[in-house]
Amino acid sequence: MDALRRTDVQLAMAEYREARAIWVEEFGSERLKLAKKLGLLHESDNVYREERRDREKNGWLLANEMPAGFKAVPIHNPSLEALRALEEELEIDPDVTLTYVQWRDEISSPTDWSGQKKYINRGREALSTTFIGLPVYRWINAR
Repeated sequence: MDALRRTDVQLAMAEYREARAIWVEEFGSERLKLAKKLGLLHESDNVYREERRDREKNGWLLANEMPAGFKAVPIHNPSLEALRALEEELEIDPDVTLTYVQWRDEISSPTDWSGQKKYINRGREALSTTFIGLPVYRWINAR
C-alpha cells in the first residue's frame, strides 16, 4: 500500500472512531459508555455496530447474522412485494438495491446410511445496502 493510500485509510479510520465516540455518548448503552470510559471502545466495535443498526436500521441484518455461506446475487423476476419494498426504501436510502440471497442448508436423515452430507438449496429476496461501511440486508417476505 503506497503512502498516500495509507494516509487515506488512516484518515477514514480516525473519522470513524470520532463518529463512533460521538454516537456512543449520545445514544450508546451503559455498556458502550463504560467501554468508552475504560478505553475499550475499539474492542466493543461489534456491540456499537449492532446497537446503532438496531436504532437506525431496525429489521436489517449484518452479514454475520445471515445464513452461513450465503451469497447475494443479482435478482431476476422480482416479486411485486419486492418491488414495493424497494420503492418504499428508496425514499429513505437511495443506495438500496434488490438482491437474491442464496445459501445451502445441510439436511440429515436418520435413514440415510451413506455417510454423505446432503444439502438443500435455499434462497430469498432481500434489500441490500451499506450501513456504517458494512453490508446490511433485510428480508422481503419474512417467514
